[in-house]
Amino acid sequence: MTARKTGLLVAALATMLLLPAAAGADTHRHYTAWTGSGLFASGEKRGVDIDPEGNVYVANENGLFGFTAEGAALGRLVSGPFTDGIEAVTTDEKGWTYVVDSDTFQFHIYRSDHTLFGSFGSFGLGGGSFLNPAGIAVGPDGLIYVSDDALDNVQVFDPDTGFVSQWGTGLPGSSGIDVGSDGLVHVTGTGSNSVRVFQPDGTLITEINSGLVNPTDVDVGENGNFYVADASNTIKQYSPAGTLIETIGSPGAGNGEFQSLDQVAADRAGNVWSTESSDGRVQLFAFAPRVIGGTERNFGSVFLSHPIGTQLVLMQNDNYVLPMYVGSASLDSGTDFSLPSGYLECDNVFLLPGHVCSVGVNFDPATAGAKTDILYLDNGWREVDLSGNGVEGPTGPTGPTGDTGTTGETGSTGATGSTGATGSTGPSGPTGSTGPTGSTGSTGSTGPTGGTGLTGSTGLTGPTGPEGPTGPSGSGATPQINKVANVVRVGTGPVAMVKVTCPKVACTVQQRQGKARSRGKVLDAKVDGPNRIGAGKSGIFKVTVPAAIRNRLSSQRSGTANVYLAVKSDKGNSERRNLRLGLRR
Repeated sequence: MTARKTGLLVAALATMLLLPAAAGADTHRHYTAWTGSGLFASGEKRGVDIDPEGNVYVANENGLFGFTAEGAALGRLVSGPFTDGIEAVTTDEKGWTYVVDSDTFQFHIYRSDHTLFGSFGSFGLGGGSFLNPAGIAVGPDGLIYVSDDALDNVQVFDPDTGFVSQWGTGLPGSSGIDVGSDGLVHVTGTGSNSVRVFQPDGTLITEINSGLVNPTDVDVGENGNFYVADASNTIKQYSPAGTLIETIGSPGAGNGEFQSLDQVAADRAGNVWSTESSDGRVQLFAFAPRVIGGTERNFGSVFLSHPIGTQLVLMQNDNYVLPMYVGSASLDSGTDFSLPSGYLECDNVFLLPGHVCSVGVNFDPATAGAKTDILYLDNGWREVDLSGNGVEGPTGPTGPTGDTGTTGETGSTGATGSTGATGSTGPSGPTGSTGPTGSTGSTGSTGPTGGTGLTGSTGLTGPTGPEGPTGPSGSGATPQINKVANVVRVGTGPVAMVKVTCPKVACTVQQRQGKARSRGKVLDAKVDGPNRIGAGKSGIFKVTVPAAIRNRLSSQRSGTANVYLAVKSDKGNSERRNLRLGLRR
């Protein structure tokens, strides 16, 4: 299978609602599985690949079957000339398909309209003939590489001139094969527990055997990473250097498990398809939406009782075709960090390809010191480490003390009054009689009291210290984006779906996008509305649903529309919403 795959499958998204929580690492999760119907369901599934338009091709014992990117059956595209169906399939950038039929010792090339371009090969010992052709791939130069698990070689063909060259792999049971965009050829050997990587001329570069058990197929995907299906009923992802990155799936019969894993296909987004020979399933694995800006958020130092404004953590579905379900958001402890209810876009929603949603986080430390928490996104498939520091609010400095006033003079002490003269003693009387007592001298007058001294003047008051930090601004300047209704009735013209209000200052609409979906079909939908909304005004945004979607709708709710708007106010506040509405006729 070729490494240049761009198509993807949009299938039963509702199955993703049942996904269990997992680690926050960038690992694959089960997306969907299908068995098909009719001859496809009854026939053994073998090879799988995806063309540039997103069509999925499955090699089957009853022929070559196709599916759209949405998972709808395209039917049996090619039924022969095959003896017992086909073993492997690959595609190229033109949308041509190449299939291997080991029973006739041939491979066939079909144009994008599924008409036969040519057939190559016969029974023989190489040089353009085969004993058991098993795998096929197309290189970036357009050359075709076919592995033979009986001859244990690779033969190279030009689609116009035929056989070019051949070289041995040294791998018993050489079966799976793929060529990366760098031209390197990857080959599996079921009898050697190995994958070998070669130059296009067969020069061996490296051999990988870490954890492999009889590998049956290999496919090169995103960033040169390659995926190997083996007999342990797991798919193993390796870096270009051969380091094991991840093991996908496990043995079993449930979703995300394998009973008889056969072949694997991967694309540049890391979407991985698999086929199983016994239970007849095609399964798809994909990455969860990623966190924009990394998985750590530091809120810095925040004053107690003065929380900063809500900070947004953004997620984006960078899968270019698959809509992704985003599970619930939660915190590990929620003591100092919280998730305000009005900022939970990334909480149990479907996120269309390329779209962005957000979860708001508040940091309001209750006490001083370093604080941490973990934000779990998408039921824990993504984790963001939160940190911050609570600090006491600063007190303004005390102003200088004014000068002390001077002390007033002490008043003078009044003069002391003179003491009266002592009376003279009378002559001695006769014995027995007491002489009269002399009169008491008069008391001197008291001197005047001294005056009170002047009171000193009061010192000047020192200047007031600077004010503490200003608290957070109110949210009145933030644009408001809301649905007009949960379910809308659509016709041939544009239908009002979203209302944007700019409460206090004017706003500018920076981005708009619409998608409409019904019964597995997803198309772009035009979003009309003002580019500029005045202060205290509102704007209505109307969506024109494509006719191909309208025709699938009934009088009951049978479709959905997603409207994404990014609006920024003149005061710098911005708002992004990805709103999902029901559609009906």
